[in-house]
Amino acid sequence: MHTSHRICSQLTRIGAFVLLSVMSSSGVGGTLPSTEIIALSQTWHYHDGMTNGVNAESPLEDYPLDSPGSRWYEPQFDVGSSDASIGAWSSGPGAFGVGGLTILDSSIQTVLFGVNDTITGENSVTTYLFRTSFELSVKQAQTKQLELQLFADDGGRLFLNGVEVLRTRLPIDSIHTDTPAAFNFPEFEFESYTIPTDGLLRPGTNTLAFELHNASVVSGDAGFGLQLSIALPEPGSLYGMLAGFFLVKLRHSGKSLNRASVSAWP
Repeated sequence: MHTSHRICSQLTRIGAFVLLSVMSSSGVGGTLPSTEIIALSQTWHYHDGMTNGVNAESPLEDYPLDSPGSRWYEPQFDVGSSDASIGAWSSGPGAFGVGGLTILDSSIQTVLFGVNDTITGENSVTTYLFRTSFELSVKQAQTKQLELQLFADDGGRLFLNGVEVLRTRLPIDSIHTDTPAAFNFPEFEFESYTIPTDGLLRPGTNTLAFELHNASVVSGDAGFGLQLSIALPEPGSLYGMLAGFFLVKLRHSGKSLNRASVSAWP
């Protein structure tokens, strides 16, 4: 085995031991092993009947609430008691789409409503709602970030346990059901995001919700697909042994420390 680890240390003038850096020729410091917690084929509850006011047949509708008044993206929201005047929620596996979506086409299992469906050829729906849940162990819930692969034609925002954690191609101010995405989504690849969790995860059931917005009422397609992964060190690995320590990189001249950068993981 030709793996080598180099652990450097420096005694300060007061005798304190400092762990400087850990490097490995086998790739320590690269990507952590990840576990998929939401697959592209995950089953979601979705709402594709919220009309946008494009004409008299498609009045502008607000976001649905359930009978106790919970918002659609909150963990406690009950799809069964969602405002019936706005329409019922459906359930289906991902990916979701309608129209030509290039890289997503072969993965679409649920067809969305509302594109090119009015007598004038415009779209009656430009905003789609999705929500699902996933389970985490106590250890997994302690992670500081999640890795996201996202296809959102054309834009949207993501909620984790009721808190917005990502917005893409949408205005930074308030959003409504008729807010268009800023521009058309390039349909040739998934986008990658690292999502800081900031204590939002919990052991057991967690709720993820996504709000998809089309760029215009004449767009010929709409699509949504998502994969979510969690990265944790394997027990007994170098990452696992160092988890919770500060990894410190120092540059020194003689006995004097003249540069330091500190990062903590996890």
